[in-house]
Amino acid sequence: MESAQSGKKGKYVVLGICALMIVIWGVLIAFVFRGSNEKENGSIWVLKEKQQTRYENHFSEKEGGIVKQYGTCEYKYEYDSNGRLTKESYYSGTRLEWTYDLEYYYDGETPVTRVTMTDYDYRRTSTEPEIRERKEHEYDPAGKIRSHAKYWDNESQSYAVRTFYDTDRHETGSISYDQDGNIDGKTRYHRDVNGYEISCETWTPEDDEWTPVQTRKSECDSEGRVRKQYEFRKDEWWLTREVKYYDDGTWMQTDYRQYPDKQDKSKQNTYVWLSYRFDAKGRYREVIEYNYRSKDEPFVNRRYTYEYANDGYTERVEYDSGSVYIKIYDRDDRLISANGTDAKGEVIYVEQNIYGEDGRILKERSSKDGVEFTETIYRYDQQGNLIFYGSASDESDGTYYEYDPYGNLLREWLASDEEEGTSYQYEEIRLTKEQREENKKFYTADPMEMDRIIAYR
Repeated sequence: MESAQSGKKGKYVVLGICALMIVIWGVLIAFVFRGSNEKENGSIWVLKEKQQTRYENHFSEKEGGIVKQYGTCEYKYEYDSNGRLTKESYYSGTRLEWTYDLEYYYDGETPVTRVTMTDYDYRRTSTEPEIRERKEHEYDPAGKIRSHAKYWDNESQSYAVRTFYDTDRHETGSISYDQDGNIDGKTRYHRDVNGYEISCETWTPEDDEWTPVQTRKSECDSEGRVRKQYEFRKDEWWLTREVKYYDDGTWMQTDYRQYPDKQDKSKQNTYVWLSYRFDAKGRYREVIEYNYRSKDEPFVNRRYTYEYANDGYTERVEYDSGSVYIKIYDRDDRLISANGTDAKGEVIYVEQNIYGEDGRILKERSSKDGVEFTETIYRYDQQGNLIFYGSASDESDGTYYEYDPYGNLLREWLASDEEEGTSYQYEEIRLTKEQREENKKFYTADPMEMDRIIAYR
């Protein structure tokens, strides 16, 4: 009897093992098949549409009650046959209309050469879109900004002003135009070997000659490098920048000073002095932020000091209030731990981060003002995509992510409210082997931040 039962159990074990092997083989075959499809058809997946539903922080009455209102933002993208972005449009659910278009232009196999932005007026009363502003950016073959322009209007295609840059993105000059397209003014800048502005000149058709404009002046050393730079304001020269160098020419210290500017509301009552000090390897050694009680009364508002080791570095931040924060980073600039104390030396903040062998963050532990530690966890799928991050003790307090088999993000939503989230749609573009090789050369610059370059797959 016992031998029969044991034989029966052995039979089930064998069947179970066989079933498990079939599942494993199925997974492996599916993975290989998917990989070969990607490789053979040369497809890339480009983002075609993005819809974001978010809480708009206002309420309205409905059926005798108060309900919260949601707004949907929508982005649409268009591409050419090589998978290069050619147009981006933004729809505002709050305004219930398309608010701007970005169009990208290419010259053969080079990176993007021109980007135009058309901003629509959401205050219009007609059904046809009214263009409020049109801008244009031009780039060189390396993807660096060479000029940007603002049009008078869309119909005339006439520039109002056009600004030019050198290969280091330093502004070299500008040209302004009247509404008939005639030049009515020019400005050009002269800079030192490090790109600092030394002087400025203006030109007008009436005078037909270049006139020096003394709004800035600089003091240079024998090698042509700026040591001090001044701005003329309030009928006197104000020191705005001071630079010191090591013997090999690398920066030792750079100080920036910012003074009140009545034309800029954000700076009307601001005195700021930032001092950056570097070691011989060009790394931060110390950063000091001074504030002013008056022009001649600076005090240290915040001081950063850095110590480096083989496995990372330590950042110490001291505030005028007496509080001190010490942050430890690894060699990959990942925050390992942080500790903050107030003027009395009592602990007010603690943070600890744990990373996996692949470098992805797994857990964050933090405590503020002596409150019990809160833990944030991060979960990933087998491809390394983030699928959840949120409270370790309450998963209803977090965000979920969903992907397609190729790792493209399809949806992200709040655990507490699936309606408040973002969805993504993609378009498959098939490329030949030659196109895939060429595609590695294609770059586009972000027109909203002219110094940031984005590479497309």
